Amino acid sequence: YLNEIYLGYGAYGVAAAALAYFDKSLDELTAEEAAYLAALPKAPNNYNPIRRADAAKARRDWVLSRMAEDGYISADEARAAEARPLVTRPRGGEDQARADYFVEEVRRDIAQRFGSDELYEGGLTVMTTVDPKLQALADTALRDGLVSYDRRHGYRGPVQSGVATDDIEAARKRLE
Repeated sequence: YLNEIYLGYGAYGVAAAALAYFDKSLDELTAEEAAYLAALPKAPNNYNPIRRADAAKARRDWVLSRMAEDGYISADEARAAEARPLVTRPRGGEDQARADYFVEEVRRDIAQRFGSDELYEGGLTVMTTVDPKLQALADTALRDGLVSYDRRHGYRGPVQSGVATDDIEAARKRLE
């Protein structure tokens, strides 16, 4: 289970997550780094160290306290680790693109061709045709183009959930 579960940052399994979050192998992790990875299966997106740093640190600290309770680390080690900030060192940088759909399709293709065991436990290195700089430019161009299109055709502002249709019609008339 821990070799296949999605843990955020495009990482499936704890070994991939150790590389993605800390640029380390599992045997190089500190107790506090291992605690953070142990916190992720519940909800990786809720404990994103960039977007939700406070929640990520709180969850890591909770795992550290459980590790101390269960005797894996001492109470002093847990307190010392909890006092430190959660610091991640994401692997890659410029050579990695944000192309989640593409990455998922590559993952599916590899699983289909070689099987899940090889994909998650085979130590594969996968290189693709995605150019991170061009991908970032394409993402920006698409986003800017959609905003421009929306403004040319009567920009409605951010979509709000739970707004009555009458409110939308009234707002549209005010814009005209």
